Order: sequence, then structure tokens, then C-alpha cells
Amino acid sequence: MEMDKAFLKKLRAAFAVEAQEHLEEIATGLRSLKSADEEQRAHWVEVIFRETHSLKGAARAVNKPGIETLCQAAEGLFAKLQKEQTAPTETAIDLLYQVLDLIEADLKNPETLSKQEIDAVVSALKRLQDEKNGSSPTEKKPVAKPPAPAPEEKNRKEPTPVSVTPNTLRVSQDRLEQIMRESEELLSLKLSTEHRAGELQKLSRKISEWKKTWSNIMPVLRQLTQAAEKNSGLSEKSLRPKIEQLQHTLESIKDEIDPLELQTGTILQNARNDASSVARFVDSLHGNMRELMMMPFSSSLSMMHKVVRDLSNEQNKPVELEITGGNVEADRRILEGMKDPFLHLIRNSIDHGIESPEERAAKNKPEKGTVSISIAQIDSGKVHITVEDDGRGLDLNKLRKTLISQQIVSPEDAEKMTEEQLASSIFFSGLSTSEQVTSISGRGIGTSVVREKVESLGGSVSVTPRKPWGTSFSIILPVGLATFRGILVQSGDSQFVLPTPSVERMLRVPLNDIKTVEGRETITVADQALPLETLSVLLEQPSPVRSADKETLLALVICAGSQRFALEVDEVLREQEVLVKGLGPQLMRVRNVSGIAVLGTGELAPILNVHDLIKSSIVGGSRPAVAAAAAPLPASSRKKSVMVAEDSITSRMLLKNVLESSGYHVATAVDGAAAFAALKTGEFDALVSDVDMPRMNGFVLTERVRADRKLAELPVVLVTSLASQEDKERGIEAGASAYIVKSSFDQSNLVSVLNRLI
Repeated sequence: MEMDKAFLKKLRAAFAVEAQEHLEEIATGLRSLKSADEEQRAHWVEVIFRETHSLKGAARAVNKPGIETLCQAAEGLFAKLQKEQTAPTETAIDLLYQVLDLIEADLKNPETLSKQEIDAVVSALKRLQDEKNGSSPTEKKPVAKPPAPAPEEKNRKEPTPVSVTPNTLRVSQDRLEQIMRESEELLSLKLSTEHRAGELQKLSRKISEWKKTWSNIMPVLRQLTQAAEKNSGLSEKSLRPKIEQLQHTLESIKDEIDPLELQTGTILQNARNDASSVARFVDSLHGNMRELMMMPFSSSLSMMHKVVRDLSNEQNKPVELEITGGNVEADRRILEGMKDPFLHLIRNSIDHGIESPEERAAKNKPEKGTVSISIAQIDSGKVHITVEDDGRGLDLNKLRKTLISQQIVSPEDAEKMTEEQLASSIFFSGLSTSEQVTSISGRGIGTSVVREKVESLGGSVSVTPRKPWGTSFSIILPVGLATFRGILVQSGDSQFVLPTPSVERMLRVPLNDIKTVEGRETITVADQALPLETLSVLLEQPSPVRSADKETLLALVICAGSQRFALEVDEVLREQEVLVKGLGPQLMRVRNVSGIAVLGTGELAPILNVHDLIKSSIVGGSRPAVAAAAAPLPASSRKKSVMVAEDSITSRMLLKNVLESSGYHVATAVDGAAAFAALKTGEFDALVSDVDMPRMNGFVLTERVRADRKLAELPVVLVTSLASQEDKERGIEAGASAYIVKSSFDQSNLVSVLNRLI
């Protein structure tokens, strides 16, 4: 009976995970064979033979005849090597790598693998099996690449695709049992919390009874008070019962207060114990969950050996990749995010750094170049990654000339740049010293992408020329992404978070110590002149004039790599652990902001991107050194008011921050209905609205605005994730003045649109 399609799909998904593990083991074995001695060689031949055999059986089980055929041919070659106890030649190893490439291609997309490709490689493998020691005595050149795939037949049966996705993890039973035990403890705490709630309810009832008793005695107290005031008095006969009643009631209340106080103290202590237990178990559970997300760097770097091999062959440069510390673990999201940076750095090393064999021979270097990646754990929360090559190194003079020719810096400033500053300039977007653009490099975006990606993961990257030759990239990364230590600061009416590692120190600066150098404010810290910037100015927020009566200001010394500057803020509130939330796919890149921090109070605060602040400092400069009294603004230059309608709290806050930093007054609403009600009663100069919202969506809101006599001329900008042409046309038909898709959102675009419309 034909296998159920749904079951086959699940089976092939499991096969994809298993196959990837087999391929990694085989690739590791092929790399190890190159430098293995006789004993080690026998071990690795056995490993590869066993892994290939297992992969062949798994492929047969899920009806993957192409992979099965390739494994059968490779298995035959290794059976011969095992029997003859000989080592495979370079030709054989290159051919086996082709087998791995074809299998990986089939796993990603079954339609890409043709019978001609399989037959070409299988035939070459069989020829090697028929020759002594797996090598050809007559043919020394590499095996030709398989022919291009033949056109698809129209009646070809559609294969079931196998999705190799990164959202599958293998978890040890011990870890799962540990998490289960801790979740059971949390269940116990849940019951305990419910019990505490019941005790608090009893306490509430007792307080109600106490209040009732107190209300009964109040009339007696009033009578006694009135009698005393009139001095008419009451007879002793009538007064005594009332006094006795009052005395009895007060004693009764005292009797109630004592156990009430004791009970309240007990409940409070139990609540504290519960809170402590919950905190302990939640931290432990989170730690175990974080461990489940941890994977070794080797799982991400294994593919880089193939990258080096392909680039080495393409450029005719023998290159070897060395990896140390691959067992160091990090959050799998960190590993996923680092794939592109590793790829760019390796490509740059081989294309720009490693010389040709002739050039290396002239320098008395080994013929084979080396690219090394080393990973080391700094502490429980950080890893240090070094990517080095033994190539020609950075040409600092060429970098200086390129900076001048591309007008990135002036000739005068370029001459003043230190070696470290020149080396760091390779991270500028668009800067390239390559004389031609190739498929590998030359566009000047590789190292820029590296820095941007590393910083988005909460890390930092720097570059140092190696002596006597080569280049070294140093990357510091967090182990996880969920929380980090941050310093909460106040600037104007807003709060922001600065990463604690980026803040070197906090200091009070006397205004008399502020000097002006080339039109910019500076202060001296540890005998070094640092630029002084104001956070509100860098964020383009309304910045009050610094009062002449003010004697000091509060500043933080911010460091990012080799760059340091002083940042003026209104107040430093506290340092704390914050929960990090990403900006989401709709807001992939917001200037000066790297994410959102969830504070202990539940409030949200933008996490500032220190490197962006440095760039803003370079572009915008500091505030004027001398502050005069502010002249009153003319009526025409009053703050424009914008209504923002957005149901997502993160998007709402970010839109508010973007507009306020550009000088707008912003009011917000959680949906279209609330926004329309506010527009009817307030004075606004523009409306910025999401489309997909509850109660009233953005299209309906726009139509209501256009139909209202008072609001008909109000500019409306729709900012939404709906990107189809049909949605855009519907927005324009509804009366939108502009339509911005969140996937391509850029804050400067929104601001420029509003500036044009208002």
C-alpha cells in the first residue's frame, strides 16, 4: 500500500535532520583524513563508511533513490579503501565533496538534482574503485563537474519537498526531566499562591466586620460628644451604659486588631517566601530553557569548510581553515545571526588577504594560506571570537587614499588618523579598496554588514593589523539574547536604556570645564579630550537651552571599540536587568535604536544603539557652546501635532519616538475608533495610521476622516505591513495622502513625507 502522504512528509522532515547530521560527520571525516596518520586514517575511514551506510539506509526508507545511489557509490569506494588500508587521493576527496554537495542540494530542493548529475558522479566514483588506491595513474586533473541538469519532463511526478529548517532541536531526556520537575514545583507554587489569595479574602472579610462594628459605635460617640459640648450632660444613670458599651466595643476592637496584625504579618512573610521561591524557580527554569537553546559554534561553522574549499579552488589559492573552541556554546539565534558575518569575513580573507602561491613563495611564506577562527568563553555571559588570516594584511596607505578619493574624510583629517582609526574605516558602508567588483567582493558592503549584524546581536567588532602580516578581527558577543544589564537614563520626557558595557563612567561636569574646540564642545577625562554630546540633540528631540545659572551637568562616558565620547543626559535613574524585545520585521532598522527594553515596572524603553549615536555625533555635531536665552517662537513655527493610530504597543511607541524626535507633538490611539474620536475633539495637523486594527481599521478611518467636514483636508499617512498593490490602491481610494509599507520602513522617509504634507 502506498505510504500516506502526510506521514511521508513527516518522515522526510525527520530524515532531513538525520541526513544533515550524517553529512556533518562525513565532512568532518574528510577534513580529518588530510592530516591523519595511519591509525587515525583507519578510524576516519571507518567513521565515514558507517555514516554513509546509515545515510543510504535512511534514504531508502523515505524513497530518495538519488541520495541512495550516491551513498552506494561512495560506500563502495570506502569499502575498497578500508579493505586495502590505503588513503584516498585528493581527486577522491574532491569527488566525495561533490557527493555531499549534491545530497545537500537535494535536501534543500529535490527538483534541483537531475539524473545526469548523479550518473556523472557515480561513474567517476566507480572508475576510482577500479583503479589502484582510488587514484588514476593516467589522469591527474580534477574530475570534471557534472553536466547541467536536463530540462524537466512535463509529466514528472512532483516530489515531496524536504524542509531543512533551523527550528528543530534534539533535547536530552535529562534536561527535559529537569524542566518537568521545575514546572511541577511552579505548579505547587501556583497552588500556594491560590491559598494566599484565600487567606487575603478572609482578612478582607474581617476588616469589613471591623468597619461594621466601628460604624455601630459611632452614634454613641457622637451623643457623648454633643452632650459634652452642650454641658447639659446626661444623667449618670443613662451615661454609664453608654460608656460601658463604648469601652466594651473598644476592647473588642483591640482583641480583633491583635490577631489581625499577626495574620497580616504571617501572610506578608508567606507572600515574600512565595515570591522568593517563584523567582528562584523561574530563574532556574529560564536557565534550563536557555540551555536548551544553546548550541556549539561548530554546528554553525561546519559549513565554512566547504566555503573555504570552494573559494580556494575558484581563486587557485590553497587555503586551510582552522577552528578552535568550536565546542563553546551560545544561543542558537546568535549562531544563526553570525552565519553571514563569518561568511563575509572568510570571503574577505581569501579574496583580499591570502596571496597567490607565487606571491607567498616570494615572501617565504608557506604555500597554503591559513584562515583561523577561535572562540573562547570570556565569562558566563560573553564569548570572544577571533577571525585571523596570514595574508598580506591591511594596506593602510591605500585605505587613507580611498577615504580621501571617496570624500569620506578630508585630506587633512585623513593624515591625522591613527593606524587603529584607519583599520576601523573598513567598516564604513561603500568603502572598498578592491580595484574591481567580483562575485566575492568589491562593493564595500561586506565588513559593513559584519558590523551591523554583530551590533544587532548586542556585540561589538574591531579589526587590528597583525604583525608581521595578516589581519585579525575581534568580536565580542553575548551568549544569550533574552536579558542584559542596562542603564536607564532620562532625556526630556522620555526614558532610554544604554547597554551597561558601553558606559565607562558617570561624572558631574562643571560648566567651566567645558571647552570649545573647532566649534564643538569637549571635556577632559583622564587627560583625554572627549567630544561632549547631548542625548536630546543626537536624537533630534526638543532640547531646552542650557541655563546660564546651571553650575554642572550630568554626563556618561560612552565607549564603542576605540571611540569614546561624553553624553549629556538629564538624569541617570538606575542600572537594572532588562528584558529585550526585538523591533520586529516591520522595523528592521531604526536609527539610534537597537531594540526595546521591558523594564521591571512593565514599561517599555528604547535601547540605544551606541554606534549609531557616534555616527549621529559625527554628522550632527554638538549643541552650541554658548547658550543664549531662547527667543519666543513665531506662531508659524509652533509644534505640529500628529495623531498616531496603532494597535501594537511596540510599533506605537516607536512611531511616537520617531516623530517626537523630529519635533512633532504626538498623541496616540489604540485603534481607528479611538483615533477618530480624538480627531473630532482635538486639533491635529496629520494622522499616521496602521491599517489592520480592531474596531475600525485604517481604511475605514481614512474614509471617515475624508467624509467629515472638519477633518476632510487632514493629511493621512498609512503605515502598514500590507504590501500588495490591491491594498495600496484601496488605501489611495480611501483618501490616504501617502502609503508606507512597514517592511521597507525608514524613519527619515516618514518624517520627510509628513514635512511635505503639513
